[in-house]
Amino acid sequence: MKLKSELKKASYPQIGKKLYFIFFFITLSCILALFSYLIKFQNTAVNDSLKSKGSSVVRLIANTSAEHLLGSNYFYIEDMLESLVESEPDLAYAFILDENAQVVAHTFQTEFPIDLWSVHNSFTDTNMVNIVSFVKDNQKEVLSFATSVLIANDRIGTAVVAFYPKTFLQTLLQVNLWHYSIFFVILFIMMGAGFIVTKALRQELRFSLQMFNDAMEDLPPLIHQNIISAEWQLEDKTCVSPLDFYRSFLTPLQKARRYFYMLDNAVKSNDSNEAIINTLGQHLTNMIILYDKTGRVIYMNEACVNFFGVDRKKFINKYPDEVVISKLGVITRTENDAILHGTPPIFKETLYEYEDKKINFSVKRLPIYTKKGDLTNILTILTDISPEKECFGFNNLSNVYNFALLTGQHALSQINASLTHILQSVDDNQTQPEQLKTELNTVLNHASELESKLLNNVVVPMAINIQESISAAAQPLETLRKKQGLIFNINILEEMVIVSGSEYTFNQIWKSIFLSVLLNMDIEKRPKALLNCNIRSNLLNDTVTITLECSCDNIFISTPVNEDQIKSIEPFDQGDILPQDLIEKMITAFGGSLVCTSEVSTNAFSEEERNSLKDSLGHGSCVKITLNRATTPSPVIK
Repeated sequence: MKLKSELKKASYPQIGKKLYFIFFFITLSCILALFSYLIKFQNTAVNDSLKSKGSSVVRLIANTSAEHLLGSNYFYIEDMLESLVESEPDLAYAFILDENAQVVAHTFQTEFPIDLWSVHNSFTDTNMVNIVSFVKDNQKEVLSFATSVLIANDRIGTAVVAFYPKTFLQTLLQVNLWHYSIFFVILFIMMGAGFIVTKALRQELRFSLQMFNDAMEDLPPLIHQNIISAEWQLEDKTCVSPLDFYRSFLTPLQKARRYFYMLDNAVKSNDSNEAIINTLGQHLTNMIILYDKTGRVIYMNEACVNFFGVDRKKFINKYPDEVVISKLGVITRTENDAILHGTPPIFKETLYEYEDKKINFSVKRLPIYTKKGDLTNILTILTDISPEKECFGFNNLSNVYNFALLTGQHALSQINASLTHILQSVDDNQTQPEQLKTELNTVLNHASELESKLLNNVVVPMAINIQESISAAAQPLETLRKKQGLIFNINILEEMVIVSGSEYTFNQIWKSIFLSVLLNMDIEKRPKALLNCNIRSNLLNDTVTITLECSCDNIFISTPVNEDQIKSIEPFDQGDILPQDLIEKMITAFGGSLVCTSEVSTNAFSEEERNSLKDSLGHGSCVKITLNRATTPSPVIK
């Protein structure tokens, strides 16, 4: 070989041997030091990134599950956690503990090297707290996160998420550090051994530093020639080339570099999306608009005001497109006109654009009729269903309720005082219908102030809105309801779990109907004597049961259902079956058309339920309606 023939001609100064060993050990030390520094630096960066990602995941679990973890809906949580595992390759464990530190929802892995009871006892208050810790499991570090979650209205649980090092990068950083250090040592020993063997076989081989530098110019083409065979021929023996060592080392480093690149892009993408997601907070509350029978706005909640950016007073008694020129305004008026001409209510999903805002809304536009079938109002509910909204974490529900209690005392006291005054006036037969409307509008203004205070400070969940505030403060209306037949006593026994694609939302619709009846119907024309409406959702068999109690056969009530969602209708007593036309009126306001069959069960209630209802009613009728909860999205109407 040319390299050997050139090196044979060289003379050997004694300093060459010393410089070779000095160069060898200095290079080895520098590479090991640099490698150790890079591992330490990247280990810190990766841990910081995993902390950020872990905090985001556990915050998502805690916040989004707070409103879903009611009753025993643990199947939904398991599905959500398993979907997180699929989207997060480093996610090893994620589960929810109840108040007794028992696992009620988890991923497919159930083992975890943490004292669960000790972790759970760290969360004795209702504030959201994050704990980031490292624990040892078979000499491996596990990055874990925990936070408190509201499992039910009076129970606090714990959510735990852990990350195991599963990628090459984690193995490189935490497991094989010494393996690669030993590899470097062996690599340079082999390089040195190659030169020593060469010297032993070729005693006449001598060279100077200058000739060595000249000969090194021939090294790159030799490497290029040997890269295919990966062998280095030396006399009669064949040994593995140092080039193979380099290549076996560079391959995993290239994988690590790609991992760093993807991780860096993910962090940058998350930072850029955070600002966008935060701007959607003010729109998370459903937008509610109430129209009169001509299509003019008579009420809109704070979420609508925030969305349009226009004073609420400018909308009252006007068509929406008279105030704002937008696709939303035009569609609203067009669809209201369609309802006025007898078109069934509209359930659809659409993309509404207003100025620079583009948000996906699920639209429910519902006509409200009198007992005679006359249209009185149109209720529009717009629910934000954009993916960004799903990623936005709600504050802990208990914190929101506490905040509402602290900031809304004054507004609630004004509401209570106004309703008490109305009750007293009606008892004294001093109130005229127009005066009642005026005073109830005053109550409405006080409730709007309360809602505004809440929305300006926190992201208020759907359950806390103007109708909830009035319901909480209106207990003095019990006597008025019995005397005047007001539709008011509505008990939510278990909060309905809002599933993507549901056709109805009980809280908002019931309370909105209540407002409409109070504001737009004269006392003497009001339907009589709806005593109770109990709503109970069964999360295990995916049904909702509505129990209606009335003291006479003149009833006006509406349920937000479609015909295909009705599972069964059962009377309280065979002798007290409600007339078919009255049952049909129950869903008229929401566009359903129900055919009541004669095949009804007489065992709709247990004996205990029968006795309890008979004692409370004394006389009258009762009907139980069981609904299949909607599980498919509403059809898109373009």
